[in-house]
Amino acid sequence: MTTPTLSLIIPTAGRFSLRRTLESAAPQLLPGDEMLVIGDVRMGALPEMAAICADFPQCRYVPFTDGVMSWGHRQTNHGMTIATGDYLSFNDDDDVYTGDALALMRAAATDFPGRPLLFRFRSYLGGLEFWLRAGLVQQACIGGHCAVVPRDHRYLGRWGDHYEGDFQFIKESLDNWADAGIDPVWCPQIIAVQRPRAEEIAA
Repeated sequence: MTTPTLSLIIPTAGRFSLRRTLESAAPQLLPGDEMLVIGDVRMGALPEMAAICADFPQCRYVPFTDGVMSWGHRQTNHGMTIATGDYLSFNDDDDVYTGDALALMRAAATDFPGRPLLFRFRSYLGGLEFWLRAGLVQQACIGGHCAVVPRDHRYLGRWGDHYEGDFQFIKESLDNWADAGIDPVWCPQIIAVQRPRAEEIAA
């Protein structure tokens, strides 16, 4: 059995913390994996972000805008259309992957091929760990960082234009897989940490 490849989709509005995000994932990449950074260039080009991405051989920087402010969600939707990995993972440009995140993704994708995976992440909101409970698909109880999903556009939902549009993506996608008789796998491991520094948590 071949090792599943991963596309890490990371929208950016120009935060320099993007480098830290990429550094957290880069040592974990295997051949065929990619970090796909989608620049929200609605307010102008982001040459500094393109320059950061150029320092990472397995990173692609793609500018995208259709003129709508969507908290990076339209950039994420665009990233899903051009990603090449077998599985898609989602993160923000001010968050990090844990040191074993990609290995955990690959192991679960190998054990449960073709099924959506729902890992956990640690939020800056009081250090809460989402998802809150396995099987609970409810807004404010699960987030986009949790999803590691097969790149199968028959089932993928859309990230909404509102702040919690990541939940829209998760709900639509899981509903589509459920209609096909495919259940998600709830993985208890934490694969991402939001705003990992104390000063960022307080912001």
